[in-house]
Amino acid sequence: MAALKMIDIAVNFTDGMFKGIYNGKQYQALDIQAVLVRAWSVGVDRIIVTGELLEESKEALAITETDGRLFCTVGVHPTRCKEFEDSGEPAR
Repeated sequence: MAALKMIDIAVNFTDGMFKGIYNGKQYQALDIQAVLVRAWSVGVDRIIVTGELLEESKEALAITETDGRLFCTVGVHPTRCKEFEDSGEPAR
């Protein structure tokens, strides 16, 4: 029987807590790599990084470029659609 493969479909690595920031204050160092090591060690096979703002989506894409097991969604939360319009970036 094949080993079970797990995919975490909504990891918000763009949130400040993964940078050690809580309530606007730095409490610890960036720990995304430590989180990834733990995930891979318990059988997570792929991770989908999410962002809900334009800048978060760009950051999610940059994070996924660090490891072939990472993928991302690129989009915006429905309440923030105007942010994409205001960015001046062409629709793709």
